[in-house]
Parts: sequence; C-alpha cells; structure tokens
Amino acid sequence: MSERSLMYGDAVTSSRAESRPARASALPPDERRRSIVRAALPLVRAKGADVTTREIAEAAGIAEGTIFRVFADKQEILDAVVADAFDLTATIAEVGSIDTALPLRERLIACVEILAARLASVVDLMIALRMRGPVPQSLRDEQKPASGGHVMDFHAAQLALLVTIEELIAPDAARLRVDPARAAGLVRMLTFAGSHHAAHHAAHRGERAGADGAASAASADGADTTAHSAFGPALTPAETVDVILYGIALPDCPDHPHLPVK
Repeated sequence: MSERSLMYGDAVTSSRAESRPARASALPPDERRRSIVRAALPLVRAKGADVTTREIAEAAGIAEGTIFRVFADKQEILDAVVADAFDLTATIAEVGSIDTALPLRERLIACVEILAARLASVVDLMIALRMRGPVPQSLRDEQKPASGGHVMDFHAAQLALLVTIEELIAPDAARLRVDPARAAGLVRMLTFAGSHHAAHHAAHRGERAGADGAASAASADGADTTAHSAFGPALTPAETVDVILYGIALPDCPDHPHLPVK
C-alpha cells in the first residue's frame, strides 16, 4: 500500500467522521425528558399533533430512538408538553421574583404581564392541538413536569399563585379598600377576563381555518392585546391594573369611593 493511499484513506475516514451527527451525551432520564419536551413545545405550537417524532428528535439534537427510551410514544410526548404548559411552578417563581420595592402599580403591571403571557401560551397550545374545554382532569391530577420530578397538585398550585400575588400586594395593604387576598383574586380574574376574549376570538378563527389556520391564528391573536371582539379591544396590562386600582370613575365623580364623605 502506497503512502498516497494511506494519506487518502485517512482523509476519507476523517471526512466521514466529521459528517456524522454528534452522539447525544448521556443524560439522566429526567433531564432527557425535559430536553425533549422543551424541543417539542415550539413544534407542537406550530404543527399541533401532526408533528413527528423525527422532527422532535432533530430539534432536540438526538437520534429518534433516544426519544423512546423515556417516552412510550408520540402521544405521551404531547401529553407531557400539555402538562408542562399547565404547570404553574415557573409562573409562581416569576411573580415571586418581582421586586417589592417597586411602586404598587409597577409591581402589578409586571405581574399581569406574566399572567397574560402564560394564558396566551396555553391558549396557543390548545388551539394547535384542537383541544376543547379545560385540560383533561387526568393530566391535571397526574401531570409531571418536564423534569419528571414532583409537581404541585393543580388546585394547590392555583392557591400558591394567589398567595404569591397576595404577598406582592401586601406591602401596600394600608392603601387599599380591600385586603391583599381579595386584591390578588381580582388581579387574576380581571387578567383572565381582559385577555381571554381575544384568546377565544383566536380559537374561533383557528377552528374555522383548520389545522394550519389554527396555528397561525394562535400566533397572530393569542398574545395580541390589540385584538378586538364584541367587547372591544383586549385590555393591556396597564389598563387591567388601572381598572383594579382606580376603577373607571374620575376622582371628582360625586360617587367616587375615594372622596371624603360630607
């Protein structure tokens, strides 16, 4: 064998090695599940249930067979994506991280932005998957976060979020006509009401347009605070907060609750 053939053979071998996809590093099952769910989420939002495991594997940078070491089938991946979207752990942490040294109005606007963004994200996903009504009870009762670890009971998580909002409001309790717990409930209710009609409008459009239309309607309208419906434009976070803090009456309105009683 000539020196030239040895050199050429080495070059070909090297070229083939470089063209092969890098082998995915070994990860614990929980971490592997998390990475797959994170990779799957944008694909599911774009394609709904039509996404393939091959596409998910490519997005996660792994071989398709690796998926089935931690998931039984594609439906189990979709269930995990939905369960992860409904997990409130990250939302609670985000709201809890808002600086309580900020003025009350700024704190509440930051809170409403977080809540509205989560709502839009969940609605986008439900539209893409053509889900009707609330998330199935089985997923709410048995949901597992992408990490595969423990997640709070659905109702316990809802309560924990309310308590976190209450704690955000508490430093200004003396300035309010209602207690912080009631104020926290009002923040959640009005955020949902102020943005939900736009989400419903998007869902209706998506249902009429079909699978592709559903995905585009979700991205176009799901988080769009300028969307209109029969109720008018959706509320911006600032409008939501101002209605909660100040109502719709001007300070000089005879019936304004802040005016001193004569």
